[in-house]
Amino acid sequence: MENEFGGDQPGVEGPYLTSRVGRIYIEDGVGVVEVTLQTVKAEDIEAHVSLMLSLTQQAEAMAMPVLLDLGTLQSVGWEARLCGGELIRPEWNKKLVFLYHNPLQKMIAGFFAGVNRPQYPWIISSDREASMRWLRGPDDAPSPDEFDAARPASRLEEASDALFRMGLRNLVVKPRPSGEADDIDAILAGIAMLAEDMSNFFEEKERMQEEAVKRRARLVEVVQMRTDEVRQVNESLKHEIVIRRQAENELKRINIELESFARTVSNDLKTPLTVIIAGADTLARMLDSSEVGPGEMKEMADLIVKNTRRANQMIDDLMDLADVEGIAVDVSDVDLGEVVQRVLRDRPELTADGAVVEVAGDLGTLMANETHMFELFSNLIANGVEHNRADQPRVEISMLEQEDSGGRFLVRDNGPGIPPGDLDSIFFPFYTGNKGRPGLGLLTVQKVVRRYGGTIRAYNDGGACFEFTLHDYA
Repeated sequence: MENEFGGDQPGVEGPYLTSRVGRIYIEDGVGVVEVTLQTVKAEDIEAHVSLMLSLTQQAEAMAMPVLLDLGTLQSVGWEARLCGGELIRPEWNKKLVFLYHNPLQKMIAGFFAGVNRPQYPWIISSDREASMRWLRGPDDAPSPDEFDAARPASRLEEASDALFRMGLRNLVVKPRPSGEADDIDAILAGIAMLAEDMSNFFEEKERMQEEAVKRRARLVEVVQMRTDEVRQVNESLKHEIVIRRQAENELKRINIELESFARTVSNDLKTPLTVIIAGADTLARMLDSSEVGPGEMKEMADLIVKNTRRANQMIDDLMDLADVEGIAVDVSDVDLGEVVQRVLRDRPELTADGAVVEVAGDLGTLMANETHMFELFSNLIANGVEHNRADQPRVEISMLEQEDSGGRFLVRDNGPGIPPGDLDSIFFPFYTGNKGRPGLGLLTVQKVVRRYGGTIRAYNDGGACFEFTLHDYA
């Protein structure tokens, strides 16, 4: 089996475990990993790490001091050295000793540590007893200086020591040739030059990495700027699209309304003009005939005058509507109650037959054009009087709700109300209602309300009701 429990060992706390790399056990509070292979491959380390992960899942992960005994190890390949960093993960290792038994293992430990660089206290040592004392000691105990305790005894040991330091990424090594220019001197000179080349290589690598980081940062900044610009353009385009769609929808609505308006104006103006033309033609024939009396001629003349006035009134209504939809207007604080009183003063015919117009409470003030407000209340009051068949027509005007920049208003009469089938068409041009005079009064009202950012609706509740909102002119 690749992983199995073994028997008890002297000094070992409990049974030990065998993995692809070697034996695993605890000795005096120190975790020991004893390598039993001569060559460790990447797949051996992967199997060992998988075993450790399964053990971590079964128990709480706890870092402890670890002795990595290189045992019978003779070779660790490049891939194994790279993935070997998993063996020395900080969640499993609090302190670490690489324990070697010969110069070859010392060299392997140096290159292994140089590649992975543990992020906690660690040493490379050949003294097991001293290593265990250090591992069992306090966490802040200083690491013993194993490397400079004694100088190499021979030229060959000096070469080996220089290579060992290079493995640890200590590239400031200067082995001194003896001057004999033999093979050992060649090795020492080669090590010195190789260390110098590697030092320059790593410096250049670090410089390039720093430059790459700066360029990456600049690129990220440029990309972010471009992204922000694109986002702003997209948002602007979205806004433009929304505005354009709104404009297109508004244009369609206006075109439909204009088409309906033109058709209605054309038909309604044709009626009095046709009567005028026919009446004038008949009157001309009467004047040529001696058999027609003055009474008949006067009747025909009255018909012409009546329809001429009717056509003229339609034209006046059209001009009033055009004024409402003008662009430039003068605005000021307008007392809406005073506007209603002015309507009653300037149009006495509205109350000549006994009609009563009441203002319930204060209507407040509005930043508005006074003529617009006059047209609005004048048309609503006229509508409530002219289409009212009550013995005493009554129109009541009130504010239902006051707002910071306007309010919600109600104009109610005591007449028969609006025919249910006409509620959707009363704001059409020249709506006549109960055989009243065709005109643009309610359409004018709607235009004024819309221009002041409001809405209007008509319904029946004891008479015709017009409920609308007005806001300060923007």
